[in-house]
Amino acid sequence: MNNSKYSVNDITVIINCHSENLFAYRAIKSVIRAKNYANAKGISIEIIIILDIPNDETLKIIKSCQADYPSSINNIYNVSFGDLSLSRNYGISKASGKYIAFLDGDDLMGENWLYEAYNAAFSHDNCIFHPELGIAFGTKFFWWQHIDQESKEFFLETLFTDNYWTSSVFALKDIFLLFPYKPHYLNEGYGYEDWHWNCETVAAGFIHKIVPNTIHFIRYKKEGSLKWITYNNYAIIHSSRYYNYLIQKMVSDEYKNSIIINNKIFSKEPILGEKTLKKLFAYMLSVKRVWKEAFITTFIKPIYFLSRKIHKERIHNKKSSQLPQWAILEANKISAFEPELIWNNSTIKDIGYYNTPQPQLPSVVSFYNSYGAIYNKYYSHIIVLPWLKAGGADLGAIYHAKTLKNDFNSTVLIITTENENSPWRNKIAGFADFLELGKITKQNNGDFDALIYVLTRLLIEMKPKVIHNINSRACWEVYKRHGLALKQSSKLYASLFTDDYDEFGKPIGYAIDYLESTYHNLELIFSDNTFYPKSWSDLFGIDRSKFYTLFFPVSNDLIKIGEKNLQQRISNLNTTSKHKVMWTGRITRQKRPDLLAEIARQMPDIQFDVWGYSDSDNNSYRKLLSNIGNIHLKGEYNDFSTLPHTEYSAYLYTSEYDGLPNVLLEAAAVGIKIVGAPVGGSCDLLTEETSYLVNKYYDVPQYCNKIREAINDKSCEKEKNALDEIKNNHSYSSWISALRMQKNYIISN
Repeated sequence: MNNSKYSVNDITVIINCHSENLFAYRAIKSVIRAKNYANAKGISIEIIIILDIPNDETLKIIKSCQADYPSSINNIYNVSFGDLSLSRNYGISKASGKYIAFLDGDDLMGENWLYEAYNAAFSHDNCIFHPELGIAFGTKFFWWQHIDQESKEFFLETLFTDNYWTSSVFALKDIFLLFPYKPHYLNEGYGYEDWHWNCETVAAGFIHKIVPNTIHFIRYKKEGSLKWITYNNYAIIHSSRYYNYLIQKMVSDEYKNSIIINNKIFSKEPILGEKTLKKLFAYMLSVKRVWKEAFITTFIKPIYFLSRKIHKERIHNKKSSQLPQWAILEANKISAFEPELIWNNSTIKDIGYYNTPQPQLPSVVSFYNSYGAIYNKYYSHIIVLPWLKAGGADLGAIYHAKTLKNDFNSTVLIITTENENSPWRNKIAGFADFLELGKITKQNNGDFDALIYVLTRLLIEMKPKVIHNINSRACWEVYKRHGLALKQSSKLYASLFTDDYDEFGKPIGYAIDYLESTYHNLELIFSDNTFYPKSWSDLFGIDRSKFYTLFFPVSNDLIKIGEKNLQQRISNLNTTSKHKVMWTGRITRQKRPDLLAEIARQMPDIQFDVWGYSDSDNNSYRKLLSNIGNIHLKGEYNDFSTLPHTEYSAYLYTSEYDGLPNVLLEAAAVGIKIVGAPVGGSCDLLTEETSYLVNKYYDVPQYCNKIREAINDKSCEKEKNALDEIKNNHSYSSWISALRMQKNYIISN
């Protein structure tokens, strides 16, 4: 590091103020006190105050301070950034000191901080310095110890989930010029500028050191403070080189060897000592990629939890968490102008000890297993969904992936967020990469919040042009918490198909849970039907232009099958119809298999074949159906085209609610007569012209009448109309044309 040649003072202290009112006066007094202490020892100090859109009271108090201490306060600058990072960077640009120290306008500086930090930094150009202790006061009282990066207690992994050091930092001005604070703008969803700066400098090779016997007092205020706003707005740190740096370190021989050395250092500790276990876990983590998941599950996880248990016991040990006497004395001295620090013995005993953040290793493991395999790749589109298995939404995701790859030369990553198998994974081979994040986080004992954190960090670091959520609750939660941040670098999309309904008919589901809190961050909401977008627009008052009906395509192979089937049927009008009816789909409450059961009971002369699966082998609906003699459970199927369509005289649709299900489109495409009620989005297909309509989905007698009508109708008119509807609105060419209109979605590499 080349030190600046234009330094006038040894140190510049930058005090950032906004709306601190009287607290600003106390902060300035603490800095002047530290300045006088350093001046007495021959160190020159410059004090700069940055007023970033100050309120009237704070401005008045700062002017009063300047009048009271004209020789101590060198410069006051009024700015209008509305951002702490930019304010700090501006102060740095105006600083004449070789070194820079910061203080927020409501915090307090220990008397010896500037002097001791200067002495520590004098011969360490590649180091950044922090006080040994932090004491929180105000609405909260606790204290903690900062960790030296070169100590055995430091873990590189910790920075993934926690900030090791506060904003009280002392370093060469040139370091701040090389690594300015990242503008965060809370209105863009980013915050924690000190955490980001710490990450950046660690990744760049600078060492964060602790200055012994120094202290930083941090004020906690009620609602309205920057800390409170940052937390409650779900702010998150910007993308940082640290995350790539972490992955690269974890796979390097140097990292693994350093862990081995440290384990040897700790060999004199008890075999179950906290440090030993943490280092052992970290070593295991570093060589994880050559081990099987089963080994991680059975061996590493127990060690981690044992380590955490031991550590928890240690940090609550009163002997190890007593506030040092020198810190108490310093607080007593500052209490001369800060009443919050007037303590008695009882108060001191009540000040809690905050343990230094420890590695959240399950999250780190999840991030490593996820990002570690793809961190050097770029994806223009990331599609997030719960799993890839037989279902309309899953098929939609596959259509999107194939189209983006084949027709628009995009690179696609599909992320699944549930701990479930994805039997349709093979369907995206050659079109998209695949990441089972839900399985990874669960295997590493990740809870839902850990999943959210890792998914958010992946999306922020990868910066795809488009993020598309298709029925993933985890991704909806990410949109809710961090959509504002994500949309700064990515266009956010979602697909919604229908509401769900509880047993009382109350609407539930993703739209009800998340639309109101996320729509303003979404570029567009796709739906496969026209019914629900209108419903949601009316319910939430969301502009209709926020929704776009994107009809799913039906394969040309199915359409050709339908044309062939219809031609054969038209040519043989007097052929006796087979008294067999097809029913397909998931055997769940939504699809109303209980109605199917009652219809079958009332039509014993008709055979009903059920193609599909239940959510579990013990599904009560499955048992219900299996006990009815004219219902045959045929099992799961992988592709509708493989089913014996010509054996059936009608297709029965009994859903209580739906979007526009693919099974209906597929049934229409192969030319089967459709009997059903136009519920929800299915009304886009089921009309008097295309189907045998049931007016009310629960009307069993009408279902029976319409089934017999379909069996006896030899005209083929409705089947032909339904097939024409598929050709006109659900062809692959229509799908491509509709997608091409979405300029922000179709972004090729």
